[in-house]
Amino acid sequence: MHPAQDKDGGEGRVQNIIVADESAQIRLTFWNEDVDRIKDLQEGDVVSVTHAYAKEGFRGGVEVHLGRRAEIEINPKGSPLEQLDLSDLSVESRSQAAGLVRIREIDESNEGKSVEVSGIVMGATQASPVYPACPSCRKKVEEEGGRFTCSVCGDVKEPEYRMLYKITVDDGSGSIRATLFGETGEELLGMTAEEAHELITKSGNNLEPLERNSDRILGKYVSVRGRVSKFRDSMEIAASGLAFPDLVEVSKRERERIDELIR
Repeated sequence: MHPAQDKDGGEGRVQNIIVADESAQIRLTFWNEDVDRIKDLQEGDVVSVTHAYAKEGFRGGVEVHLGRRAEIEINPKGSPLEQLDLSDLSVESRSQAAGLVRIREIDESNEGKSVEVSGIVMGATQASPVYPACPSCRKKVEEEGGRFTCSVCGDVKEPEYRMLYKITVDDGSGSIRATLFGETGEELLGMTAEEAHELITKSGNNLEPLERNSDRILGKYVSVRGRVSKFRDSMEIAASGLAFPDLVEVSKRERERIDELIR
């Protein structure tokens, strides 16, 4: 366990562990009070996690993060993993990490590739950060006369609201827009999509969630990971991961990067 900057900019705690079954291994990330729930965990214990979510890891690969709805059970009775032999499993990630790049280096040659950029959030799109979606297929639904219709599933009685908005990140070499989806967008905004929808409904202002939380978004130093795509004449990033890095670590990485370039 080590200290880290949480999404509110304050001091938090983070603990990463590696878990494995008979097929593979993966990293689990626990934050703040969830760290206490695994304080007595020992190597070889069985961990059951439900209602967590997967995202692209900050250093590449896939990680599992515990959100607000996650449940943890240590050594559940009757688990078939109790006798699992893990001797042949490596804890090293088998996936290729996305590279940290300067924004000015991103062009059409990066299209379709995963990258990581770090910089300051300079702005957010002036549009509602949530949209109504079909609870079955997750596609956006259309509203007309109080009725919601999905192009795939037909009439939708009660849509679910999902987060989707864009931010502009500047690293000093240039700026780029990044689209934040789902929990990634909720993490930066500091509220769920349902909470944002309720705020919009009460205020009558589609921008209320962004305006009310502008002080926690604008000027925030973030690292964004995702796939590069071209939108009209500009390159953008479809974010799959968001982190709030320690600036000391960022400076260290930049120093190593410069040393590598001048060798």
